[in-house]
Amino acid sequence: MSLESTPKDAAAVILLRHNTDPDDPEVFLVRRSEKLAFLGGYYAFPGGQREASDAETLVENCDDQERAAMISCAAREMFEETRVLLARGSELLTIGQRASLLDDLESKRMSWPELLRHFGLYLDARDFTFAGRWVTPPFSPRRFDTWFFLANCPKKHEPSLTVPPQPGCPAGDPGVGLLPRSRLLLNHRDPYLRRKLFRVMHHVVRYDSV
Repeated sequence: MSLESTPKDAAAVILLRHNTDPDDPEVFLVRRSEKLAFLGGYYAFPGGQREASDAETLVENCDDQERAAMISCAAREMFEETRVLLARGSELLTIGQRASLLDDLESKRMSWPELLRHFGLYLDARDFTFAGRWVTPPFSPRRFDTWFFLANCPKKHEPSLTVPPQPGCPAGDPGVGLLPRSRLLLNHRDPYLRRKLFRVMHHVVRYDSV
């Protein structure tokens, strides 16, 4: 297998809205830029590529190093994309404090594991329910081996994204794209991706056990 076709490790979060309906839970989506080579213009779950620092991040209640690194990747990407911090202790931070932490991370004043340690935060594997793994097909211009995790949006956190909602898509707060599980599966425009999405979203049926 050539280096170009070797899938890169990645993780994504299926973020469930706080106090959502367990019979048809709402999930947060982001709309990818049309300019991106990989699935440009598609709606997707927040996530991205694994970084070296993810292997250095402590994840409580997880003895599997690979799983811990992917949980770290999922949490870090979620924070970078949406400002939602899925770390224990983050409920004590104000919106301004979380913004300051994000600035520290983006400016590289602190690495992800350093930031968590410095502010007394930590990741707990019990907050991330494994929901599937998808390797993009060989014909894709970029390939990823993506781990999906279910997580609940913390009570005082709201993703701060500008996401144009799809037609008929119910909206949460301004700038946030929300879609119930049932409508998400029907509205996804690509049949191949819809089949893959169905396999991942099947786990959301078990929301009441998360």
